[in-house]
Amino acid sequence: MKDYKEITGCSSILLHVSENESVISFRRDSPRPVPLYIKNGDWYGNTVIKEYKTETTYFFHTIITDDGWVIGSGGAQQPFHSTAIEVIIKHIIENNNITTKEMDQVNALFKEVGFGHLVVKSPKGQIGVAIYFKDSKNNENITSYVNKIKPGEFVCVPNHPKYYFTEKYEKYEKNPVKASIKIAGLDTWGDNRRNIITYHHKSNQENKVNIYVSYDNGYYLDHEDNGGGKDTIFINGKEIKKIDIPTLPDKKHIGQIDFEKLDKTNLNNIE
Repeated sequence: MKDYKEITGCSSILLHVSENESVISFRRDSPRPVPLYIKNGDWYGNTVIKEYKTETTYFFHTIITDDGWVIGSGGAQQPFHSTAIEVIIKHIIENNNITTKEMDQVNALFKEVGFGHLVVKSPKGQIGVAIYFKDSKNNENITSYVNKIKPGEFVCVPNHPKYYFTEKYEKYEKNPVKASIKIAGLDTWGDNRRNIITYHHKSNQENKVNIYVSYDNGYYLDHEDNGGGKDTIFINGKEIKKIDIPTLPDKKHIGQIDFEKLDKTNLNNIE
């Protein structure tokens, strides 16, 4: 029988298409529905898009900067730890470098709450991963590393190191958005599967992020009663209702944010 923590495990799937193109899918796993918020704004002096929740506790899921940094995180829901991780990410971006020490610091925070994951990718493909999971027998499972991801590769980062993997995304689909969503649906981690929210960022020329959503009911795992339910989404205040969210293998385009058209002198603070 799976640990309770194992059945409430989120995952981040991050594709490095090129230095100018990335895709990230965040799949939320929980028995509890909550509203999810996606906003653009100022985050520690960076222009970003951030996905987060506030009900019960604050927790961020995804951050994308206008210059191509991509971050995904999941785990136990404690606001102090989520904010502390964001401060570490801020320093990483300021220094334009990811270190193993910083990934170890993140895992020390995850240890305090029992489980979690973080993946950080620079525009040029440097990648940092931190995963921590303590099971019901108090066995610790830990991964933290910094590496280089090649164009065309992806990482699947859940809340348990055993389920982490990386390979070429074209093995799943030629289209990177379709590939990211399919990989999220095939990831076996988590038994209360909810929304898969996918962000496709092209940072050259137009510098836009297109956002998609699918509901993962276990379609790709051949047990379609495996979904935990849909979550309502708000993109800069616009509501995406549960009834409008399609089930895998379908997806719905729910928004586009153009970094070039944002007034960077008048951004809301979303730290």
